[in-house]
Amino acid sequence: CGIFACFLPIFGFHFLIAAILAYLVNGNIVAAIFGTFFGNPVTFPLIASFSINLGQRLLGQELIEVESLLEKCVKFFDALWRGFKAIFGYGKSDWKLVFDFASEIFFPYLVGGFLLGFVTALTSYVVLRPMILAYQIRRRNRKLRKLKIKRKVFQGGKDG
Repeated sequence: CGIFACFLPIFGFHFLIAAILAYLVNGNIVAAIFGTFFGNPVTFPLIASFSINLGQRLLGQELIEVESLLEKCVKFFDALWRGFKAIFGYGKSDWKLVFDFASEIFFPYLVGGFLLGFVTALTSYVVLRPMILAYQIRRRNRKLRKLKIKRKVFQGGKDG
């Protein structure tokens, strides 16, 4: 759930999305939150570029170059800030830039990120699940051995 969440373009809410998804599928919420660390400053540029590219291909849109993408992001945040200030009577808003950004960048990112996130999360689950189970079994056996040793000590070393 955490790995899936970090592929979605809703930055700042990945922890919350992962926790809600884990709750909905009766998963481990703490593990889901740790899974969001798959998205980090090193992987986010890759996640974003692959997700946007895939989303644009699936939606039949023209592919956007990275430099143009960064420029559009800056213009989007500027337009969003101007729109926020305009609500309080300071300046004019340009919501067209915001809606253009949503259709050209955000929606393709959402579509591509959803698909890539699902595939990556499913793959990581299949790979990591056996390792986690093996670790849990080993930990449980270690606890049982310690319990048996303590029991022998309390029984005075007698067998039986």
